[in-house]
Amino acid sequence: MTLLITGAAGTTGTRLAADLAACDIPLQPLNQRPPAETEFAQADLRDLDAIEKTPPKHPRRPPHRTNQHRPFAAMTEHNITGIHHVL
Repeated sequence: MTLLITGAAGTTGTRLAADLAACDIPLQPLNQRPPAETEFAQADLRDLDAIEKTPPKHPRRPPHRTNQHRPFAAMTEHNITGIHHVL
């Protein structure tokens, strides 16, 4: 099973991806603004069309933790809308 890591370029996502990769767990990193020269998929979780166009590696499960540092309204928009689109 391939895990979809949303916010993979962020603090939590970077650490999570590194730990899972060290355990040979297949990953599909996703970020709104991926770092240059990476194999990240690029999408804004609030944009359903972008999520649907993300190249899937099936089956995939999303561990989803994003925007913990933002105001509650912004964090809610990303987390609730984003996870709804991913699932």
